[in-house]
Amino acid sequence: MDPTPNIPALNLFDLSHQHVLITGATRGIGAACALALAQAGASLCIVHRPFASDVAPNLAIVDSIKASVPHARVEKIDCDLGDIEQVKNLFPRALAIMDGQIHVLVNCAGIQRRAPAVQFSEADWDDVINTNLKAAFLLSQAAGAHMVPLRRGKIINFASLLTFQGGLTVPAYAAAKGGIGQLTKAFANEWSKENVQVNAIAPGYIATDMNEKLLADPVRLRQISERIPAGRWGKPEDFAGPIVFLASKASQYVCGEVLVVDGKGGIKSLFIWSAMGNIYVPAEPVPPSPASSRTCTPLTLEVETIASWENHIASFEARYPRVALQQVVARLLRLPLSSLLAHTLPSRTHCVSFRIITFAFASTFRYGTGQRIAGCGSFMCRIR
Repeated sequence: MDPTPNIPALNLFDLSHQHVLITGATRGIGAACALALAQAGASLCIVHRPFASDVAPNLAIVDSIKASVPHARVEKIDCDLGDIEQVKNLFPRALAIMDGQIHVLVNCAGIQRRAPAVQFSEADWDDVINTNLKAAFLLSQAAGAHMVPLRRGKIINFASLLTFQGGLTVPAYAAAKGGIGQLTKAFANEWSKENVQVNAIAPGYIATDMNEKLLADPVRLRQISERIPAGRWGKPEDFAGPIVFLASKASQYVCGEVLVVDGKGGIKSLFIWSAMGNIYVPAEPVPPSPASSRTCTPLTLEVETIASWENHIASFEARYPRVALQQVVARLLRLPLSSLLAHTLPSRTHCVSFRIITFAFASTFRYGTGQRIAGCGSFMCRIR
């Protein structure tokens, strides 16, 4: 891999003379990314759906780019990304339009289908997998065949929080986005040495039409909003910086990364992604029985909501003043479970049960440290 150029830092983000093929750019996150790339100097080839007698493609983004960057080059190419034969011909057609050169591929197109798993149709499964995963594979494969011999290129896939989680009633979408994460790493493993960087962006909850059903459901909207430390849902404009970074020389040594853009961070995200629960403490500690010094009073962390989370932390710390719950969590990342409580709870002879139960759609959570923990579990520990 070539080294990062020794030029002024801001110049690393300059995309002048770079040709970008981008899917999913006619709305939402993709449109914001297309505008940002053009503002950074790139020439664009925007993929849109074929014209049909009943539905015309949304090409307002072209006008927006022209208004913002009058001299920008913006080409258009039609393709139904759910039609695999059309997808196979897309990259060669785009190359011809862009003078035989494509430096950056952005796979941002995606569709959603919702239904309980037992009712999810095979047709919906195929539609989502073809559009969200197979099209990205075929375009990346074609881009690699073009970029690897030239020893230059960037491929940016759009993953999702469901790259790490299972989701609810979206099995095909979760499977596709999980595949995008692994596909990104697989291509990066092969092509990094050829100076082709492959990375992904995983959006959190973003206010776009793909999430219109969630936004229209007051209960789900409140539940999700309470789990976002940033205090708001994301906007498409929040992806301008990440897309320019990954498309530019500034990310020269970034390979196989799934960049999460979701408004979370820090130790609090552990509970927001997972437990966020009641802490049940006994009214009085139960002393050991004569028969066994292992008789204990359980301390259990159960799932609830973030609404009363701070109150439960305060209650816990008031009862066990030597223990900050944040310290317990921090140590959970570093210590074996058998030694966790011995390092954090007060010195008294009793046992403690500590259980973390994740939501169905949050079986994996992520920290600023980059570490991940998945699943559910409980353990008992003797405190000496």
